[in-house]
Amino acid sequence: MITIAIPCYRPNLDYLEQAINSVMNQSLDCYELLIVDGDETPNQELQKLAMKYKNISLRYIYNTNDRTMAGNWNFAITSSQTDLVTLLHSDDLLCADYILKMKSLADSSPDVSAFFCGATIVDEASKKMTSFPDLVKNFIRPRTKFIALQGEQGIISLLKGCYIFCPTICYRKSLLGKCVFNKKWKMVTDFQFYIDLLVVGKKILGVHDKLYCYRRHKENQTSKLTVTCDRFTEEVAIYNQVSNLFSARSKVKRTASKKRIIKLHLLFLIVKNMLFFRFKLAYRYFQFFITSV
Repeated sequence: MITIAIPCYRPNLDYLEQAINSVMNQSLDCYELLIVDGDETPNQELQKLAMKYKNISLRYIYNTNDRTMAGNWNFAITSSQTDLVTLLHSDDLLCADYILKMKSLADSSPDVSAFFCGATIVDEASKKMTSFPDLVKNFIRPRTKFIALQGEQGIISLLKGCYIFCPTICYRKSLLGKCVFNKKWKMVTDFQFYIDLLVVGKKILGVHDKLYCYRRHKENQTSKLTVTCDRFTEEVAIYNQVSNLFSARSKVKRTASKKRIIKLHLLFLIVKNMLFFRFKLAYRYFQFFITSV
């Protein structure tokens, strides 16, 4: 059995219903659905929505602890009653074979702490889309049948460009140890989590199968933090933090210090916004590039 936990904070209810329906349409029916309310006070609309689904295994719980994004994710994992837990974002969708293939992967690799898969990018209307950063992720991702991340080599692989879509991950609670999501971050809390796992010797295993639909839209947190450059501030900080963990001779330190993928992303955004005559935004990215990277 697997828990599909949906951490919520004032969610778009239309998207949330689509997310719930994608769980109900799984080819393997062995899940509990957990709706985790991270609002300042219990969200009555969320409670009413949860009550509609009486024919499936669904629990609504209110987070009485840390209600930051990271805190809500941690609460969702600790509140699950199964060892395998996936944090489905409230505006995303699971493909029909997600549970089947994640459970199969977990069963075949009992010593692995977390599992991930590929993702299809969709827009507000759930139509397939793509972007240059997504193409880059596909290019960076290792071409092996299974993507096995462990130790320094695993860290280096992710520093070249984090190709893991965070919400695709299925976590094995019993092998996470003391690793938790850090509320210090808004953007890179998932990246910090992967690094923490690999630093203490844990394993992460991925497949290329696109079993998840990741929705990009203007209200998406990633989109907002990109426009403000807050994402790049955090990315620079986490790369510096990783660099400081290793000696001068370490390849991890050299890779982290270069920050190559951050620089490439900024250059792409500068050119893109210049071409669309968004000069103010292009200048913002240029200023960050020359002063902070």
